[in-house]
Amino acid sequence: MLNPDDILSAAAIKLQADATIKGASYLNGATKIAKGPALPEGQAFPFLLLSWSLADFQPSGAWTLAEIQATVFCDANANGTANLPLMARILKRVDTLLTHLTETDWSRTGVRIFQSETVQPFAGPFDSPDYPEKHYAAMRVEVSAIQTAA
Repeated sequence: MLNPDDILSAAAIKLQADATIKGASYLNGATKIAKGPALPEGQAFPFLLLSWSLADFQPSGAWTLAEIQATVFCDANANGTANLPLMARILKRVDTLLTHLTETDWSRTGVRIFQSETVQPFAGPFDSPDYPEKHYAAMRVEVSAIQTAA
């Protein structure tokens, strides 16, 4: 049976392999995607964090239905407003990479995503109480997956 980290690892590998999302007009770096419940300490922005919803993790025999949340954190503009164009661009790329996939085998993680769709296209921007002068926005993708390797 899959666990949530298997599915997040498959999604992270897919995103980290994409040159566009790591490019200067998106995340501007290869080490700006992580999995987990919170941002790593001292992280430069913009940054993309992948997490999952426990309430929406439903193992069912060989397959699993799970919901991945992609949250992008960005520095505020000079006037203090959210950098909405950058957040929207990053989340749109995540949406393009992770949704509407069929028969995609990310065999490096032993997970095969056989169906995915956006269930929340864009929420935000929000102020970040933990990171002054930062904002965040998020989207959610529901995936159905099976384990292809032990």
